This record gives sequence, structure tokens and C-alpha cells, in this order.
Amino acid sequence: MIGITVETDDMKIMIKDNDAYTIEDAVDLTSRAMSIQFGEDIELSFLQEDDNIYIQKNPPRDNIQHEGM
Repeated sequence: MIGITVETDDMKIMIKDNDAYTIEDAVDLTSRAMSIQFGEDIELSFLQEDDNIYIQKNPPRDNIQHEGM
């Protein structure tokens, strides 16, 4: 079981997965929590060779109509 908490000044998101046991599962849960927290798709990548986690925002898709457009 892995639980992830992402907290900002005004909100706290907690996600737990009883079937999660790997680093990749933790990265996926963190990505989901951050996407909920910040209201946009956030994709995290884990590169096994250097043990770093990189955060990259997904670019908006052209076929999706955004508010204010």
C-alpha cells in the first residue's frame, strides 16, 4: 500500500492505493494527486538510471476548447 499527500496553503489531497508497491506506482499516484491539486494534467516521469523525478506539464491539445477561448 502506498499513500501520497500533496499539500498547498489552501488544499490537501491524499490518495492511497492498496495495490501499489513499486516506485512507478508511487510516481503515478503523485501525478494523479498533483493533477487534482493544480487543476491541470501533470505527467511525472521516473528515470531508473539516475533516480530523479521530472515534472512536465502536458501541453494543451488543439482539439479541446478551453475556457475563455
